[in-house]
Formats: sequence, C-alpha cells, structure tokens
Amino acid sequence: MKNRLTISLVILALAIAGTASAQMGSELKGRVIFDNAPMPGVTVTLTSAALQGQKVAVTNAQGDYIFKALPAGDYNVRFELASFATLEYDVRMSTSQPRSLDAVMYPEAMQEEIVVSGSFENVSTGTQGSSTMEQATLEKLPVQRTLDQAVLLSAGTTNTGPNNAISISGAQSWESLYTINGVVVNENIRGQSLDLYIEDAVLETTTMTSNMSAEYGRFAGGIVNTVTKSGGNEFSGSFRVNVENDSWNGETPQTTFQEDANNYVYEATFGGYIVRDALWFFAAGRDWSESGSDQIATPGQPAAGIPYPTSQEETRLEGKLTGSFGPNHRIMLSYFDIDFTYENFPTWPPAVDEAGLTSGSDPQTGVAATYTGVLSDNFFLEALYSKRDYTFIGGGGVNTELGGSPIWDLLESVTFNDAWFDAAGAPKQRDNENYYAKASWFVSGGGTHDLVFGYDYFDDQNTENNRQMASG
Repeated sequence: MKNRLTISLVILALAIAGTASAQMGSELKGRVIFDNAPMPGVTVTLTSAALQGQKVAVTNAQGDYIFKALPAGDYNVRFELASFATLEYDVRMSTSQPRSLDAVMYPEAMQEEIVVSGSFENVSTGTQGSSTMEQATLEKLPVQRTLDQAVLLSAGTTNTGPNNAISISGAQSWESLYTINGVVVNENIRGQSLDLYIEDAVLETTTMTSNMSAEYGRFAGGIVNTVTKSGGNEFSGSFRVNVENDSWNGETPQTTFQEDANNYVYEATFGGYIVRDALWFFAAGRDWSESGSDQIATPGQPAAGIPYPTSQEETRLEGKLTGSFGPNHRIMLSYFDIDFTYENFPTWPPAVDEAGLTSGSDPQTGVAATYTGVLSDNFFLEALYSKRDYTFIGGGGVNTELGGSPIWDLLESVTFNDAWFDAAGAPKQRDNENYYAKASWFVSGGGTHDLVFGYDYFDDQNTENNRQMASG
C-alpha cells in the first residue's frame, strides 16, 4: 500500500461573500397568522449578502407568501405590518432545498419583546431527503476537497460501484444526475461526475436522495447540485498552494524508482462587484503539474523493470457574471475550461516496450446561462441553457501499420508493440446540451398549491469510432 503525504499551504484566504445560483434555486415559503387566523397584507422582506438588493413579498388573503429561485446563503427575514410588532428571523438557504418559515404576529401593545433564534440547519426540513455540504465545512475535515467526497458524506450514498463509482439510494452508479451551476457533468459512459470545478471556488454541494421533484428528470438514483461562488458587494479572494512529492510515498514490492521532485497545485479565486447590487463577477484558476515515474514490464523478471518518466499538466479556469435588473430579475453566466495533457501513460495490460506508452489531452468546457424572474408575488419564471464539451485526443496507439498492432500475452498479461485503442483517428467526443423554461404559479384556496409547467430539452452525445487499435 502506498501512503501519500500532501502538504497544503493557504497563503492568502480572504472571506468570500458566498453567493451562488443553480439550475434549481432555493425556495422559502410560509404562512403568517394572528390569533389562529391568517394575516393578509404582511410585508415579508429578505436581505442577504447573496442577493443583489432585497426581495419583498406581501402575504395573500390566506396569509401565505413564497420566494423562489433564491441563491444559497444566509438570510434575514423580516415580517412587518402597521400596529404589529416586527418579527425578524435568520435562516440558511441551501441549494435546491425548500424551507418553510411560519410567523405569528402580535399587536405592539401586547408584545414588549420578541426573541427569535436563527435556524442554520443543512438537512432538508421538507419531505425531500437531502443534505448540503458547504465547502468551508469540507475544508475542516480530514478528507479530500472533491465533489465526490462531499457526496459520500451524505446519508444514502456509497462508493461500491465499478472502480469505486458512487451509488445513491441503492440505484446503479450511472443512474444519478450531477450538475455544476446548472451544467450537467455526468460522464456519458459511466455516469459519474467530471471534475469541471475548482475546489476553492465551490460554495456548497447538495445531495438529494429521495422524494425529488419529477421536473429534474433523467435520474433513477439521486441528484447532486454543486454551485460555485459569485462575488459580492465586497472584493475578496484566496490563494492556495498544495505540494506533493513521489518520493514521499511508501514503497511497494514492485517499486524500482521514485522521482524526487515537488509537484505543485496552485489555486486562486477573486470576486467582487462591477456595479454594487447590480453586477457581480467571480473568477478562479487552478494549475497543476506532476512528474513521476513508472516502469516497463519485464516478463518473468518483475524486479528488472525499466523505469521511465511520466508527466501530467492541467489548468482549470472559471468565470462567472451575475446581473440583476431590479430586485425581480436575475441573470447568471458561467464558464468553465479545463486543459489536461499527459505524457508516457501506461496502458493495460502493461507494455513491455516504450511503443506501448500513450500520450494525449482531454480538454473540457462548460457554459451555462440562467434567468430567474418574479413577475408577481405568486408567478415566477426560470430559464436555463447549458452546454458541455469533453474531447479525448490521443490516449492510444498511433502506429497504423499492421506490423505494429498490439499483441496481448495472456500468460504474462503484458502487451507487445503499439498501445491499445486508436489515437491516430478522429478525437472522441462526449458532449451534452440542455435548455429548459419553467413557470410556476403559487395559489391559495382549499390549501396552498404550487402549479409548475414548462419545457425541458436534453441532448447527450457520445461520438467515437471504437477501434481497438490504430492499425485497424
């Protein structure tokens, strides 16, 4: 077993105003009463560092109110009505998790003081089974800062699928839905999430395991929504350095050489405002390179393997703009880019000569545009467009001559000649495109009803020639 030692140095970490937008925003609703009777006309005001300005609603004849498409963050909720004492509550709104907050009003003459305690729980208070892992909390735990690790800390999840793939609520590992800022990041073959994010840029990850709305679609297991930060009315940022070294790893019986070189992962974020309460920006970057070593197999003499150097380089970039046109209309534009290249990767079965090593690149891009609108206290609109491109360039053999075809020795479990799969042909594509529009109408009478209708289009494409060797 290898033991890996990683040193992480946070050089500069300024508090980021945590704001985010997601494919399915948060929802806050409730009822206001006095003396067991509904209270119409109560002004309900939301303020938060996650909002551009504030949101206001007025309770209807049944005393009901609702706010939709709220970005994740900490909120102050204020209830006001003339001649009645003002109530204030602090609540935490998490991605894709509905909250209910009822209030009891009292005339000012009857109430000298109102004491209200805040509610910051991260477990869903509704029938939907879900939990939210804030990235700030994940930072404090002895685990990796990845999306997968955030999911595995939720109840009802296991990594018992093929190659430790994650299964949610007992479903197959490829039957769950993963989104980042609304972009579907499921890998098209095995259904697991792609790393289309920068760890320090993530705000929180919500894992839903049961009783999800059917409007999500395309899942039989669970739903994972990750959102990243969006800047705010204050400028803030962070810079982190992680250091690894191959020689710090524990040796195995097959180890013949370890590269004694430091490998660095740099992460930086910066966000703020262009126009206060109207236009925010957020940018992040991650740069990583790693040099190491491996060995070419020597049949019958495992200790005589021939060492060779390996290298990997990856750059991740993220940019986001969040704009507000008045308190009731919000637009978010998000862009991700990953450039990953590698040299001298081993194949399976192991190669017995250098011709069996592979090199290539796997670039990824993701873009999302979302709109949320409040047309009245009970009528809401949402729209989204997202697209993800994932390309495999190289990653196989390049010898198109028949004599260079790979040969698999089943007794020794090694490969002679060229590497398997075709890197000489056209690059392989695993892309998707999604757009939807949704309207919801909140009505009261004989109870409260949230009527939702809309249109959802999703196109998932996997394009490859499936040639097992470059020679054909």
